[in-house]
Amino acid sequence: MRSGSPSAPAASAPAPTPLRDEPLLGPPIDAARYRLGPGDVLILALPGVLDESAILVVDAEGGLVLPGSAGRLEVAGLTLESARQAVGKALAALVRERPFALSLREPRRFKVYVVGAVANPGAYAASPVTRASEVIERAGGIVPGGSQRNVRVLRADSLELRADLVAFAQLGDTDKNPLLEGGDMVRVPPRGEEMAVFGGVASPGIYEFVAGETVASAVALAGGLVPGAQLDQAWVSHPGPDEYRYDRTIETAIRPSAALAPGDALVVPVIRDFGAIHRVEVSGEVMFPGTYPIQPGVDTVAQVLRRAGGLTPAANLAGARLLRAVTQPPGPALPASQAPDGAGWERGLEAPEGTSIADGSLAANEAGAAAGFAGPQPGPSIFSDLPRTAREVGLMGRNRDEREVLVAWLADPNADSTRVVDGDRLHVPRAEGRVRVDGRVRSPGWVPFTRGREVEQYVALAGGYDRHADRSQVLVQRAGRPAQAERAREARPIQDGDTIWVPERAPRSRWAIVRETVAFVAQVATVVIVVDQVTNR
Repeated sequence: MRSGSPSAPAASAPAPTPLRDEPLLGPPIDAARYRLGPGDVLILALPGVLDESAILVVDAEGGLVLPGSAGRLEVAGLTLESARQAVGKALAALVRERPFALSLREPRRFKVYVVGAVANPGAYAASPVTRASEVIERAGGIVPGGSQRNVRVLRADSLELRADLVAFAQLGDTDKNPLLEGGDMVRVPPRGEEMAVFGGVASPGIYEFVAGETVASAVALAGGLVPGAQLDQAWVSHPGPDEYRYDRTIETAIRPSAALAPGDALVVPVIRDFGAIHRVEVSGEVMFPGTYPIQPGVDTVAQVLRRAGGLTPAANLAGARLLRAVTQPPGPALPASQAPDGAGWERGLEAPEGTSIADGSLAANEAGAAAGFAGPQPGPSIFSDLPRTAREVGLMGRNRDEREVLVAWLADPNADSTRVVDGDRLHVPRAEGRVRVDGRVRSPGWVPFTRGREVEQYVALAGGYDRHADRSQVLVQRAGRPAQAERAREARPIQDGDTIWVPERAPRSRWAIVRETVAFVAQVATVVIVVDQVTNR
């Protein structure tokens, strides 16, 4: 072959064989209910008489041509079970007490018509195992405004069946989705009148009404009752004199068998928290981090810790946090006699045993929330008017979506009586053995933590104050608590993971400097005059 000449064509792959549109079978066919018709394919096994199984097809006139001299047998309209008995009698001379088997090998296929509110009306292939919903799907489905509960199946013998596709989809009721026969016409009418089911059901909403609807069938259609639903207290609103007004005519004790009418609205009261699983997430240095069920407003932090296996040796008690979403409604209010540590919780004046509250109303209010009391909302920080570095502003801006309830564990955490509510997050950080010194110091960063060291000693480890530091306004931010700060001179002992903030001195304006200079000069002048007068005397 010359270079550059076209190469011989490669052998083409055989074209894929088109798949035959076979009917998809569901559960085994019931021989007592399946009726034979033209096109059904049967298989006959007759050991000792026939060398191979015989394939028998119901002809267009509804008959079977049997092997040997048995002749032709009419089977159209017979059930498969009845056809077996008829074939056994017809083959009696051949069978002679021998066992034989007649089974359905392949269901017949026939034509049905789909009309009305579907995307593509027309004729479609079906089989005796095809249901009404399947040919509707082949016709492109029901268009908006079409009925799903009043679909009609019209038979050649004038028999009419109703298909309720919503009940079939919701409840799995196959009787509401009939099997088809040859020549059936499936008609989808426009959507009819409506009813409503609201309250304690799985799928509340507006449903198409069908004749014979009852309270029980409407509840079932809406997915059934949810935990806490009070069906014995359900009531129905009937349409009033005009379509925009409802009269509450049935108040209580409505029977499940009570009939509904078009336009009715069934309301089932529900206790929202009935049977709900309330939970707390525990993370960090506990033996078994995870989510644990609780009884909100009753269970305590100590109980939750025990469920999580207790603390690990590396736990940082001072940095432990209990967070509650700001959008979380307060827990159930408890009488003052049941409040931890006695009265005073409504005012946010006391902390649970085993906790320590920082100075200021913010921490007190957050601690009060731990027992489920709704006190005044946290106000601005008492340090909000101080000048801050960019890092300080960023740190103080965190913790917006959650409110901290537990401030710190300075005693035994396993005795903490702080109440927990649904959705709380308890986090116990790992002890890091360091303290951060930030702001106006010569070498900001982490320095080693040693229990008992003072603030000034940590500042010295960070290189000391720089010339812009405001030494009178040094703050301490507790481990993992960007929104909580204490004045250094009033702060509790420094703990592992704490941050010491050294703010920047507030810059003075030029006018303030001029004013102070003038005042200073005036004072000096006054002193000079006084001294001069004393000297001249």
